[in-house]
Amino acid sequence: MRLVTQKHENDCGAACVAIIAGVSLNEAKGRLPAHCEIRGTSSQELRTALLTFGVDTDELKRIGSADYTSFAFDAVLRGKLDDDDHWVVWEAKRKRVLDPYKPGGEFRCTSYVKVNR
Repeated sequence: MRLVTQKHENDCGAACVAIIAGVSLNEAKGRLPAHCEIRGTSSQELRTALLTFGVDTDELKRIGSADYTSFAFDAVLRGKLDDDDHWVVWEAKRKRVLDPYKPGGEFRCTSYVKVNR
């Protein structure tokens, strides 16, 4: 997978769609409702956009006591970046997080969407 960085504050969901689907940020944004740029992307909007690229996913699940670094599957992780809602991608093969937000920060995972490949 290759990292796609977000261009605007609320582009993290679109960037994660682009990372998982292997497309550009603009292509991913074209599959999401326009309001996502203003208020962010819901898990259902993210899953629907991925499905348009032929990527099947499971419903959003709370992380609970699970540690995503042990996941043997790719996932889109939802959580908090400092105090803001944020999406990142877990790439299981390389055991790494792909964070579309350049400045970074402290990400705390609260839930995830499993990618079925």
